[in-house]
Amino acid sequence: MSKKLGLGILIVIALLIAYKTWGGYDNKSVDIPENLSAAVQFEEAQKNGQPVWLMFGTNNCPYCVELKKIYDELKPQYEGKVVFIDVNLDKKENHDLGREYQIRYVPVTCIYDKDGNITFYEGGLLEKEVLIRELDKVALE
Repeated sequence: MSKKLGLGILIVIALLIAYKTWGGYDNKSVDIPENLSAAVQFEEAQKNGQPVWLMFGTNNCPYCVELKKIYDELKPQYEGKVVFIDVNLDKKENHDLGREYQIRYVPVTCIYDKDGNITFYEGGLLEKEVLIRELDKVALE
């Protein structure tokens, strides 16, 4: 009986590996938990070949607050197509990422395509139409 159980488990594992390896795995639908640090979220998205919007800002910057409203409005429209990452520089855990990007003022928007290339980098408050245009360029279908 234990041999049958062991064989059954091996078959299930082999099927899962085959499914993941030969096209059954769609990396576009990978959900990245938002409770992870911004750096870890970004790393996971890049590893999974997902486009990313990094939005650098702070809580007390008026332009950041306005951009965050647009971010929150657009996020549901791009779910599963672009990973939205709010890099709040008020949080100590995000300071290294801010230094890595040499953020000197906020807000800053940085958009990556699925291959990890920066397609858009801009400081300041942006119009929603500009963001839609740039996100549409990288969004997964």
